[in-house]
Amino acid sequence: MRIRLLLCILLLGSTAFADAPAISAFVTASPFAGFDMAADGHGPSEKRIVELGLGGEVSVRVGTRLRLGIGARFDRGKGDDDTGYFVAVPLTVRYGWSIAQAWEFDLAAGLGPAVAWFSLPIKTFGGEAELGVGIRHRVSSSVALTFDAGIRLEYHPANNSDDVYVGGASLIAGQLPYLRLGATFE
Repeated sequence: MRIRLLLCILLLGSTAFADAPAISAFVTASPFAGFDMAADGHGPSEKRIVELGLGGEVSVRVGTRLRLGIGARFDRGKGDDDTGYFVAVPLTVRYGWSIAQAWEFDLAAGLGPAVAWFSLPIKTFGGEAELGVGIRHRVSSSVALTFDAGIRLEYHPANNSDDVYVGGASLIAGQLPYLRLGATFE
């Protein structure tokens, strides 16, 4: 019953997809990122590094407030000893509402598969989750500038290495916070 009530509130006034897909593109910076493979100090491990990245999303509006989409994320974090490359393809949900003329506030969540590889010959497969908040400012009828901030976590349960120390070890990676600046074209 509570789930139905929540869905009714989220989709208030919607009966179908309201308009054409929106395409978003953004750059990402995470001033406090890190990754760690639990392998007794033999796997890639960097803490308090800066990660930079690019990303995008294609989404459709459902009703007046909800957007459903699919995204793509690429981030690179270079530390003293290791460099990590992270790619994810999350399914996204955004819930937004107008806070002033041409301004909108956004709550966002994403969940999907992820892959990571390092300067060492190690590749890992797993999943990622992200939660964020954002501001959108409409500069024309079809373009909005966006700023998002949030957290992004990845968990990779195993890797492809046959190294006796690293093989089979899991990886945890995180961005706390991520900062994204971009544009949405509707």
